[in-house]
Amino acid sequence: EIFPEKPQFLLSPFLEENAANLLFAKGGIGKTYLSLRWALALATGSDFLGSVPTKTVKTLFVDYENSPGTFKHRLLTLAPFCQGFTEEAEGGLYYKNSGGVPLHEMKDVLRRFVIEKGIGLLIVDSAAPACGGAPEDAAVATRYFAALRHIGVTSLTIGHEAKADDGNWTFGSVFFTNL
Repeated sequence: EIFPEKPQFLLSPFLEENAANLLFAKGGIGKTYLSLRWALALATGSDFLGSVPTKTVKTLFVDYENSPGTFKHRLLTLAPFCQGFTEEAEGGLYYKNSGGVPLHEMKDVLRRFVIEKGIGLLIVDSAAPACGGAPEDAAVATRYFAALRHIGVTSLTIGHEAKADDGNWTFGSVFFTNL
């Protein structure tokens, strides 16, 4: 017999716990800033748009787009808007420059780091380079989500939508939705 299970959230309704969360939108509209603000709320236990985290957690941000200095600048830009931001809270926000290495090739190293540091959220910015292949390819998408499951922590993948030939906005394989 199977019983219904209500999803648990780190930050309701934005980040479902023990799930692969996805944030896809057009480029340049603030996806990275939004994800960092969520990470700050989780690090400090502070409110975000009326939602309070269910617990404080540490975050690992794996960056495929920017530099460590850009990451730090964005955190310090957002910090004044986050009650309880201290050096201690900032210490719960970890940064890794991917060096262009696909996520599936780093999965063992990231899993060890997540366990060692007690990470509760992994943010990957952004999906296409993290896949290590064409995100439209079902095998590539499946490999990406298998790597996330192996790492074994709640995740948030940031992706940029691209305009398809039919004028609609889309991203990758249908497996990004299904998995």
